[in-house]
Amino acid sequence: MQIPKSIAFFAIILLIAFNLHAQTQPTAFINAKVYTVNPKQPLAEAVVTQQGKIIFVGSNVAAKKRVKDKKLVVDCHGKLMLPGFIDDHTHFVNGGFYLLGINLRDARSTSAFINNIKNYVGAHKSEWIVGGDWDHEAWEIKDLPTKSMIDSISPNTPVFVGRFDGHMALANSYALKLAGINKNTPSPAVASALTGAADAGETSGRLRLLM
Repeated sequence: MQIPKSIAFFAIILLIAFNLHAQTQPTAFINAKVYTVNPKQPLAEAVVTQQGKIIFVGSNVAAKKRVKDKKLVVDCHGKLMLPGFIDDHTHFVNGGFYLLGINLRDARSTSAFINNIKNYVGAHKSEWIVGGDWDHEAWEIKDLPTKSMIDSISPNTPVFVGRFDGHMALANSYALKLAGINKNTPSPAVASALTGAADAGETSGRLRLLM
């Protein structure tokens, strides 16, 4: 059975009108576990939004009073609600791992880079030192770091610290030894590859991701 074009057109107009109405009217999300990122009110029951903005965070009762159209009340059934994350390029898992290791983003010089690693190694001897987030472009000498810069301060502690873009990392000699990487290791076509030599044909300690 074919629906008349006039009825189909009228249905589309109604659907568009309803969507426009829903976008301009407040919408309440109730019975949620809302994480507010507000230390004074870390959790709430409900959120009310209107035209893409949060206009209320609080109790279920107060939220429902702000919404006239009951069709625009969404029951979250106790589910977790988080603030919107807007980022065109995010690595949540990698970011979490960085938080568990050393933070080198504040190092604004080669000496600060070395000293930060030295201090961290001193407090975490024999542990794998990971994390990093370093940016050599922020240093006074914008040369990429090499393992020779950190080998003397981490002779028995493996270090593998990543650059802030996630496409390169620096490993010390001990970490390379544990990984079985030396100057005779061929650079693979995919994944990680040695990027240049430091001195006398030795590996630089830098590894990069080939995309």
